[in-house]
Amino acid sequence: MSRGGTKYDDALKLATESLEKLNAKNFSNRKKADEIYAYIKKEKKEFAKEIPLANFRQYLSAFLRDENSRIGKKTGYNGYYLEDNYADTSDEIPNEKVKLKVEEKLYPIVETWLKTKGFRTKNTSSQKIMGKWGNPDITGIKVDEHLGKKEIEINTIEVKISPLNFQQLFFEAVSHRRWANRSYFAFAAPVGFKKKANEELRYYSELFHVGVIVVEMEEADYENFLKGKLDEDQIADIADIYELSSVLYESKQLKWQKQFMEEALGIKKDEDVYTWGTVIEISS
Repeated sequence: MSRGGTKYDDALKLATESLEKLNAKNFSNRKKADEIYAYIKKEKKEFAKEIPLANFRQYLSAFLRDENSRIGKKTGYNGYYLEDNYADTSDEIPNEKVKLKVEEKLYPIVETWLKTKGFRTKNTSSQKIMGKWGNPDITGIKVDEHLGKKEIEINTIEVKISPLNFQQLFFEAVSHRRWANRSYFAFAAPVGFKKKANEELRYYSELFHVGVIVVEMEEADYENFLKGKLDEDQIADIADIYELSSVLYESKQLKWQKQFMEEALGIKKDEDVYTWGTVIEISS
């Protein structure tokens, strides 16, 4: 969404800080609009002169649709709370190695999503052959044949544990467009993410021709996921996966796809494409 100037930004910052100090970090501890407003007034008296309560209520409604906002509200219930932990996961996710272990637990559900589209898939996250950002977490290939003509489609997916810092991480998925006919950026998020405007994320998707996939969980489950308390099977049972932004098929230069298939995937002969990776078996 388009922000309404500095007053909007100030209101969002103060509302978020107030919810943190009021310990409204989950649905059970939600706070009403007038409670949040009263706390802000107490801490910053001039706020009420600049933004009346009626305007603040309108801002709160706008925050629910803002991709930069952590403020949430459940339909049918009064009260606001911080619905995610995007900005303060450092204590729970202390280093990159732990982040990677948590991230890897998303691979099976994302891989299955790609398999349902008819692709042979494989976890290719450990490949380092193609240089920096040359190892998609998940790769899928699909072969179509007709009258002796063969066409191979390559899809790649870059997976993250949250949309935090997507403005930088998104370009890992962009780099895979060298050889991928479709490239995706995937991440986990608490339920309600898709209801936000997410305009900046959609803009990145449209500008760089990369699809966006979201693995959505209930808030409590998401918190446990970030802490590494959920295994792959549990995630598969509780999470929903959906395509937030789709991406059109694009033809790629043969030399790039050939290099990726031969060097990164080990596909060097025609018959290799039929044994590479795994596919959903459909009984006849």
